[in-house]
Amino acid sequence: MSTKVFILFILFNVQNLFAQSSFFINPSIFYTDGNYSDKTTSKSFTGYCSISWNGYDYVIIGYDNFNIAGEDWNYKQNNFVGGLIYYFENFYWKLNFLFIRGNFKSDNYLPYADDSNVYNIDIIKPDWPFYYGAGYTLFNQTGEPSIKSHQINSRFEYIPDYRVLIGLRGTATLTSDNRKLFSISAKLNYLPFDNFLLKGSIALGERTLFLDPDLLVMFNQTLTQKAHYGIQAEYSPFQFATIVLSFQHSKFLSYDINYLIGGLKFRLEI
Repeated sequence: MSTKVFILFILFNVQNLFAQSSFFINPSIFYTDGNYSDKTTSKSFTGYCSISWNGYDYVIIGYDNFNIAGEDWNYKQNNFVGGLIYYFENFYWKLNFLFIRGNFKSDNYLPYADDSNVYNIDIIKPDWPFYYGAGYTLFNQTGEPSIKSHQINSRFEYIPDYRVLIGLRGTATLTSDNRKLFSISAKLNYLPFDNFLLKGSIALGERTLFLDPDLLVMFNQTLTQKAHYGIQAEYSPFQFATIVLSFQHSKFLSYDINYLIGGLKFRLEI
């Protein structure tokens, strides 16, 4: 594509964007408390904001401040997230990018820093009441350790009723340290009341450096994860506000982690 054509394409889309009568802005904030079986603890503050000009195309930005502490060491991490969901030619195209910067300090070891870049593309075909899709994620970390991974996802989702969603996902991962991993995950969403949503999820098998392209959550532990379980409740006291409470359990080869998560989500129309 030439530079002139590209500029005209951008101007055309910007003109269409601002010609719409409404914008949907969805900010959200979350706090996560992590407790490890080896007595390590972590805390995370996360914020996202998605903006739509038509109700189905979205631009997403996010930031996560993550801190983990052991007896004589501390690791701080800053995550920056950008994403796009665009409906084109009867497919949903999802493009995501994450930049992660970590800093390690210890009383007994030399400090170090690591930088990671994550690139993701997902393509989803809606065929009501089914959704099919596949995606690819590249993770590249320089620092301690330096590692790269290639992740391929396949997905299948079924919505038999507006109150129920059933999803399956397979994930294959190949890492630069010669690990070949595979996991399968399932999720169930149930809406017993119009303002109360329950979500459950389970992942079994082996995976590492896993990106959830729907939640834009990066599990960037370099060790192999053996299982992950989660349950979440969402209550909407008002049409524009939702309270989120969640519990997650992750099992790795040498330790387990329990996460407690609380958050607020908002839906605003201007």
